Amino acid sequence: MKNLLNPWWIVAIGTFPILLLLTLYGGIFWIISPELSPKAIITWQNITIWVAVYGLGQFLFALFYLVRKTSIPYAYGAVALAASITLLYLIYFHLDGMLPRTIPGWLIPVEAAQYPIALLMPTLAHGLFLLILYFTPQKRPQNALISLGLAGGVPVFFYLFFMVLQPLWQPLERNYGIHVFLVIGIVGTVIFGFFLGRGLYILATRNANQSLWLQIPLQIMIAVAFPLLGLALNHGSLLPNKGNFEGFFGDFSHPFFWQIALINGILVMLPNFPIPSYRLILFVGRSIGFTFVLYFFLVFLPFLPLSIVAILALGLGFLMLTPLALTILQSQTLVEDFHFLQFHFPKSAIISSFLLGLAVLPGVIVYSFQQDRYALDQALAYVYAPQLVNESTPKSINTKRLGHLLHHIEVHKKRGDFFSANNTP
Repeated sequence: MKNLLNPWWIVAIGTFPILLLLTLYGGIFWIISPELSPKAIITWQNITIWVAVYGLGQFLFALFYLVRKTSIPYAYGAVALAASITLLYLIYFHLDGMLPRTIPGWLIPVEAAQYPIALLMPTLAHGLFLLILYFTPQKRPQNALISLGLAGGVPVFFYLFFMVLQPLWQPLERNYGIHVFLVIGIVGTVIFGFFLGRGLYILATRNANQSLWLQIPLQIMIAVAFPLLGLALNHGSLLPNKGNFEGFFGDFSHPFFWQIALINGILVMLPNFPIPSYRLILFVGRSIGFTFVLYFFLVFLPFLPLSIVAILALGLGFLMLTPLALTILQSQTLVEDFHFLQFHFPKSAIISSFLLGLAVLPGVIVYSFQQDRYALDQALAYVYAPQLVNESTPKSINTKRLGHLLHHIEVHKKRGDFFSANNTP
């Protein structure tokens, strides 16, 4: 994981997401600006300046270390966390002024409120991982249970705060209460993520011969049991009365998700025999599944703050943390594979195998989208220009794929709420 000190990470998960955030919010502002008051426009301008300065600062910092060809210092993790938390606080405190309720709902994307946290969370995660590396030196024995216990104490604190202290809260003014709750929510989430990630990192990097009786059950739970339980919970299979329940965080009911989760879990659990050809095949298979793991890591990253509430409310809320835990576990597994394979194969071949593995699932999805587009083009041509198509065209149209596509188009036309379960993220 020390590869995270490479300055290119800042460009990849810091600068590009900020550019995307400016582009997305710039498009929203261009649409709703005629409906905004002068005060709201000033708020937009100020937020834009803050975001731009934040992104420019990250880019210049990365460029400095790229030119020097040196690794970034661990202290960047603390700076990145502080800057990201401050920016998130400023954005969400002024969000009502940027997107006032007087604006017609159909002008603003449903996910607009999620853009900042979704695109700043990778930098937060990067900063957290750097601090975890710094405060978890490999030269000294580490106790994972202490970190996991401290992480478990955060939901307890939230419970005591909301059940005991919050009813007694007598704020001086309305905005003061909003300030306090925002700060407690963001800082509490960061502390929770730090201790949880540190505990999982200690477990993932512990010598295979140490506490084997504990590591194997934990790996089975994190790699196989929890991903399948999470999909089952989101699908409603664990609910006593499912009814018309469609899902908490999206539609993950397709068998593809269940099959990949199971296969990837098995690949992670397979023993690392010291056989070069076997380890290379295993490395490629784990690389293919790693794309799946990263996808869910990014999907659930914006909901990390809610995992604390979910743990208190549902008990099974810890399943929301599975992508984070599996990302750490599988990253360390791939690093171990790489260290073994570099003594038997050229590094260029190993890196190429890893990148090809990462590209497999996105390639399958892109091919599926192309087939959907081809079926739709055929149907539209047959309906609107029947004289230009062959008589055999109706028979060649994939009606099953077309029906599936039209269903998704209909679903996307519906405006859901913040937790829309009508589509797949």
